[in-house]
Amino acid sequence: MKKLVLLASVLAVAASPAFAATKLSADDIKAKVIGHTLSWKTDTASGVTTYNTDGTAEFKVGDKTEKGTWSITKKGKLCGKVGSAKPTCSGVQQVDDKTFTFPALKSTAVIQ
Repeated sequence: MKKLVLLASVLAVAASPAFAATKLSADDIKAKVIGHTLSWKTDTASGVTTYNTDGTAEFKVGDKTEKGTWSITKKGKLCGKVGSAKPTCSGVQQVDDKTFTFPALKSTAVIQ
């Protein structure tokens, strides 16, 4: 359960009415998010996630770091998975060159 909560927090990014965000396609996510490290924050947690180009990912919350994998669905949802936990997925919206939201998970992320 902790892994699922961690993963949900890591992927989380909620759209804020204050931002004019653009929904990203699967190809846009690959081009703009994958290969980068993002600092993210929700109402209850914050951390850092690295989406490596080889399909692996590193999820860090506080002092705990877990390795996992990422994938992108044809419908443009970024999914993350740690261990045997069910993947957690969300669409991705771009606010500016470095800021993204993941509406399904209510968090905001910035490329480091």
